[in-house]
Amino acid sequence: SSSSSSSSSSTTSTSTTTSSSSSSSSSTGISKPCGKIPSTPRHFSKAVHADKLEQIVEKLLAPLPQAEEDKPPPTRTFGIKAMGGQGKTTLLARIARDFRVLLRFEEVVWVDVGRDRDEVNHENDENESLLSQTARHLNLDIDAKVKDRDDVIEAKLKETFGDGNNLLILLDDVWSSSHNAVQDLIAACPNCVSVVLTTRDEDIVQDLSGEDPVKLADELSLEMAEEMLREQCKTQGKSMVDLTTEDAMALVNACCKHVLAIEHVGKWLKKTCRRGKHCTPGEVLKCIQDSSKCSLSQMEIVGKKIHVCLALSFQELDGDVNLNLKRLALGISVFPEGGKIPWGALARLIERE
Repeated sequence: SSSSSSSSSSTTSTSTTTSSSSSSSSSTGISKPCGKIPSTPRHFSKAVHADKLEQIVEKLLAPLPQAEEDKPPPTRTFGIKAMGGQGKTTLLARIARDFRVLLRFEEVVWVDVGRDRDEVNHENDENESLLSQTARHLNLDIDAKVKDRDDVIEAKLKETFGDGNNLLILLDDVWSSSHNAVQDLIAACPNCVSVVLTTRDEDIVQDLSGEDPVKLADELSLEMAEEMLREQCKTQGKSMVDLTTEDAMALVNACCKHVLAIEHVGKWLKKTCRRGKHCTPGEVLKCIQDSSKCSLSQMEIVGKKIHVCLALSFQELDGDVNLNLKRLALGISVFPEGGKIPWGALARLIERE
């Protein structure tokens, strides 16, 4: 998915794991992004966050700022900030596949960040340093057992990419506990590298870039939310659910116009309300409203959105395959909100289920 018809051809809906060894396409002159780039959901409407996509692409295509005298040119870092489930990762994936970005940069590399990046293990892909992950995705020839490996990678990056003007690094899911690791990665890269990151913490963006992040709205507009819901009810461009405007509006309002909640309810509609099945969108709406009644009037709006997302994702865990997961979720839910779950209790729940 992409924001305009001119860029939609560059986007795929399948998960991408590529290396830079063949990243430059001789037939088109467009580079190929590398790293474990998540798929762009087919049902995710092109209009969702399209203005933010254009805003970030415009920043990336702008000329590099002039360096001050006797100082190296600054690294360009841009941030996307939003609460969970609002489409930060999907927007970053769209940037990774936007044809204008791929024409501008010779290499576009995706790096999964996540929490707790202080302690790393170079032999464990799940917890390797961000610098090692970047080198691996870029296919830099680095001996895994070499001493001072990060220093070797830093030198190799500067040898391979020069000033870094043609290198774009996309950092997904940066937390305060991974802030230092991200800072170290940016410091190790060539001076003119461009960086786009996603986070829930505005302070991280301001600290790393010195400017305000691009913020995704906590909720979609009513029109955009309805469009997204209708997109989810389609198969090969044809709607599989008889969805009136009244039902569509009521459903997205019940979801607080939250991206992740709309995704869940769209799957639910497509699965249970296909033509020829007995369930109707009105019955789905009543089920959502019933599950959302428990003291929501006393909750803040953010809490309500989280509650709706949890209720709808739990609803998806139906059928024999997911029965054990559903029971496990119910077992975990008996612990008080904000409390800690003892490992022993969790282990017993897992063993039982």
